[in-house]
Amino acid sequence: MNEVWHPVVGYEGFYEVSDQGRVRSVDRKTTSFNGKAFYQRTIRSKVLKPLHGTRYLHVALHKNGAQATKTIHTLVAEAFLGPRPTDQQVRHGPAGRYCNALANLSYGTAVENAGDKLRDGTHSRGKNSYRWSGLSEKVVLAIYNAPKSRGCNRRLAEAFETTEANVKNIRLGKSWSWLTGAG
Repeated sequence: MNEVWHPVVGYEGFYEVSDQGRVRSVDRKTTSFNGKAFYQRTIRSKVLKPLHGTRYLHVALHKNGAQATKTIHTLVAEAFLGPRPTDQQVRHGPAGRYCNALANLSYGTAVENAGDKLRDGTHSRGKNSYRWSGLSEKVVLAIYNAPKSRGCNRRLAEAFETTEANVKNIRLGKSWSWLTGAG
């Protein structure tokens, strides 16, 4: 199968992106200044190495002396799927967020994108949350379903070795509501 290349939107003549999720610079001549005189130099085409450091792979693009960092999935989608509708996001398919091939990308709503994260296990709920309380889903359900009485939050916190604030937030539906159905 042949790799298909399209110009990067906004960087036509400078960069191209492929349907396989690769980005390359384009052969071009440029003028540089060495401190004494201007001279012509040729920039040879090369495939850019994807950069990590964010949640998605990205590349640094240069044009007219300015640098911009762009996510590869956005470049592929713009070049092959067209402009992104204002109410939609770029969605990654089952191959995950590091596969930027056109076959793994589509436009969709925020709700659809959240469903993809649940499907792929990349959501930030429960144990995947940066605020994870150390409680299992079974314990959270036990706390949520425990009968309410005076001092019960303190007793539940002691029994499950957590804080009263965690217990209160679970019972009020402020945390873990996706599991308990509260809120």
